[in-house]
Amino acid sequence: MSCRRYLNKIFRGMKIGDCVRIEESIFREAYPCGWPSMYRTPEQAFLSSMIGSAWGVWRVRFDYESRSYIVSKYQGSETKRYYVDPDRECLFKKELDGSLVRR
Repeated sequence: MSCRRYLNKIFRGMKIGDCVRIEESIFREAYPCGWPSMYRTPEQAFLSSMIGSAWGVWRVRFDYESRSYIVSKYQGSETKRYYVDPDRECLFKKELDGSLVRR
């Protein structure tokens, strides 16, 4: 089973409020970035592949202390956008609360 398929199985079982810590090497293998893709970070590759991440359902951050990625699931917003793919970033402005507003 591929790393991505394994992680997606874990993510499908998550409920709102859950978070999971994933070893850096596994996450990077599952969500590659750099040339030839448009994603600059594994976080972008992950969020782009997850339904609902634009509205804040999925969030991911890198924990430098443990060298792992922490993925968490939230109740999505109906009005605020939190993620947009890199090719559309220029169309949005980031607000102080981290949400994105169309320019």
